[in-house]
Amino acid sequence: MKKKTYSIFFVLFAFSLFFATSCLNNDDDEVEIDEEWKALNDTRFNQAAADASLTGLESQTGGGKVYWKKSTVITDSDNPSASIRVTVTGKPEFTDTVGVRYEGWYFNKDGDKVIFDSTENESLTSTINGTGNPNKETRYLAVNPATTSSSSNNYIGGMIEGWSTLIQDMVTGEERDVCIPYVLAYGGTARTSSNYVVIPAYTTLWFRIKLIKIYPMKGLS
Repeated sequence: MKKKTYSIFFVLFAFSLFFATSCLNNDDDEVEIDEEWKALNDTRFNQAAADASLTGLESQTGGGKVYWKKSTVITDSDNPSASIRVTVTGKPEFTDTVGVRYEGWYFNKDGDKVIFDSTENESLTSTINGTGNPNKETRYLAVNPATTSSSSNNYIGGMIEGWSTLIQDMVTGEERDVCIPYVLAYGGTARTSSNYVVIPAYTTLWFRIKLIKIYPMKGLS
């Protein structure tokens, strides 16, 4: 009789444990994906990829392509000094730091342009790195995406993979507009500032980037 009682108790205990585990792993605890937004950004990137005016450039990791074209909008830029280090090809290397001027944006569900960071728009607070209002200033980034941020106001650490891909194909003084898929940007992670979503997850990004200076081996002090 005792064995039978123990068996019934064991079955009930196992069932309750399974039920509790199922509750802990229910869909309410999973991160929800806005499938409509994700699909819209896939469509927008595919449209850019099909645009004959844009040139495709494969990332070094083989994770995807960025699409770019020449631009001449950022004209009020710093004059590169004679002390700039220029490689044989005139392009930055993976271990370098670069000085850049740029503007970044995406398009919301209504197709409106949303500028989220800029060195050119003096009325826009730099929400990604929190350095305050940009004033047509050069910012410094490591070409290696794995580089961590510095405390310097103008230095915002490593760049996203899409940036790193593009920058290593540019020469000083060159400016390009680029479309970057979310797989080479922030992927499924939203970028936030003070609990405010600056860039939603799964967002195709556009940038206008001008390469101002090249510094060897992350050579900023």
